[in-house]
Amino acid sequence: MANVPEYNEDELAKAHENEVEQHVKQIMEDAPAVKPETSSGDQLLPSDKLPELVKPKNEPPPPKPHAVSVPVEDESDPATAKAVDEIVAKEGDDLLEAEDEKLAEAFKPKQKQNPWHKIKDFLADIWKDSKKRKILLASVAAFIVIIVAVPTTRYFALNTVGVRASSSLTVLDDKTSQPLKNVKVTLGASSGTTDQEGKVQLSRVRLGPSDLVVEKRAFAVSKKRITVGWGSNPLGDVRLTPTGAQYSFKVTDFLSDKPIAKIEAASGEASAISDQEGKIVLTVEESEAPNLKVMLSGNDYRTEELEINADDHSEKPTKMVPSRKHVFISRRSGKFDVYKIDVDGKNEEKLLAGTGSEQADMALVSHPTEEWVALVSTRDNTRNKDGFLLSTLVIIDVNTGQLTSLGTSEQIQIVDWIGDRLVFVKIAEGTSAGNPKRHRLISYDNKDGSSKELAAANYFNDVVAANGVVYYAPADTYQAGDNIGLFSVYPDSTSKKTILNKEVWN
Repeated sequence: MANVPEYNEDELAKAHENEVEQHVKQIMEDAPAVKPETSSGDQLLPSDKLPELVKPKNEPPPPKPHAVSVPVEDESDPATAKAVDEIVAKEGDDLLEAEDEKLAEAFKPKQKQNPWHKIKDFLADIWKDSKKRKILLASVAAFIVIIVAVPTTRYFALNTVGVRASSSLTVLDDKTSQPLKNVKVTLGASSGTTDQEGKVQLSRVRLGPSDLVVEKRAFAVSKKRITVGWGSNPLGDVRLTPTGAQYSFKVTDFLSDKPIAKIEAASGEASAISDQEGKIVLTVEESEAPNLKVMLSGNDYRTEELEINADDHSEKPTKMVPSRKHVFISRRSGKFDVYKIDVDGKNEEKLLAGTGSEQADMALVSHPTEEWVALVSTRDNTRNKDGFLLSTLVIIDVNTGQLTSLGTSEQIQIVDWIGDRLVFVKIAEGTSAGNPKRHRLISYDNKDGSSKELAAANYFNDVVAANGVVYYAPADTYQAGDNIGLFSVYPDSTSKKTILNKEVWN
C-alpha cells in the first residue's frame, strides 16, 4: 500500500481560509470604482453592466473547488465581512469532509473477489454468447474424448474421482498343479492371501499399470507388470516354482483304503493339498533341524500328527481315520454305559453312564451324518400305575454329551433317522388296549424341537423307512376300513398316499 501523507485539520482549514481571502481581495482590487449618483445629473451604471466591470479581464477562472461568488461591496462593510467569513467556513468544512473521505478510502482494506465468482461470471458471459457457447461445448467434448482415448489420462482421471476395480487369481504349485494356501498376493496397493482352494480376491484396486507380486516361503517370487482395467480383471492361474525341501505323502481312508482328495499337509507356514489320487507334495524352507513335524487334516477326518526324518524324502503312506465317533453300549462296569470311540480304537470315552435300572432290551440308533444318537432304555426307572417299567427316549449329542428327552411310554420303537427328523412309534400314555389310536407314529425335528404325528392306529403291523419316505401298515383291529392298508408319508407329514387298500403284514 502506498504511503499516504498525514494531514492536520487545523492547517488545512487555515490554508483554505487564506486562499479564499486572497482570491476575494484580488476580485475587489480588479473591480473599477463605482461613483454614486451626483447632483449634476450623472447616472449610476445600469445594474446589468455591473458584472462586466466586476469580472477581471484576461484572467483565467479560479479553480472550481475554490470558486466563490460574493457581492461587489466594500470589504470594510460589516455585512460583506460576515458573508466572507461564512463562505470561508463552509468551504473549509466541505474541503475537510472531502479530504477525510479520501483518507478513509485510502486506508480501507480491499476485499478479494471469490475466484469461483470470477469463474461463474466468466462462464455466464460465454453461455450468453451462442458462438462462445458452441466453442466451449466443443472444447469440453474434445477434452473428454482425449481423456477416454488415451490410457494414461483415462486411468489418471478415473483414479482421481475414486473409481476402483477388482481382480482375482488362483495360485498353484508348478510341480503338482495343486492349489497353494496362505500365499501373499499384492497388486499395487491392494493385497490378500489365498484360501484353501488357492484363490484370492482383491478389491479397491487402482486402475492402470501395477506390479503383481506373488510370494510364499520356499517358492520363487513371481512378479510381473499388468494393466488393471475397469471391472473384475480375472488373472487366471499363477504358478510358483518350489525352491525348498519337498516331502511326499499318500493318504487313504482307514475303512475303505481309498485315496482321499483335499487333505491338507501343514508344517509351520508351509502347506499343500492332496490330489484325487491322495498324493501330497509339501515344500518347506531348508532347515538344519533333524526332524520335521507335519499335520494332516481334512473335513470329516481326524487330524494326524507325524514326525518324520528331515533327510527322508520318500513317499509316506498315511491312513486317515474318520472323525465320526463310533457309539456303543458296554456293561463292563456292571451297568449299561454308553461309550464313544474312534473307529481305529483310539480315544475311547464314556458318553453316558448307566443308572443300573436299564434292561437288556435297550436300543441305540446313530444318525448317518450328524453326531446324534437316539437311545431307548429304562434308565429313568419310571413306572406306570400298574408298576410296569416305562421306557425313555433320549437323543444324545455325541460331541457335548447333552441329552434331549422325548418322553416315556410303555413301548417305544425307533424307525430311523430321516434328515434332521427321528421317526419312532410309541404307545400313548393312559390309553386302553382297545383304543383305535393307541399307537402313534411320530417324527421329531432335532433342529427346531418340533414334533408331528404322521399316523395313529391301535397297532401297526410294521413301519419302515426307505429313501426318505415312511411306510406303515396299520392292523385292522379296532380300525375303520379307510385306515387299513399300506400307506406312505413324508416325515414332515406331507404327501400321504395309499399304496394298497388291504391289510399288510411284514
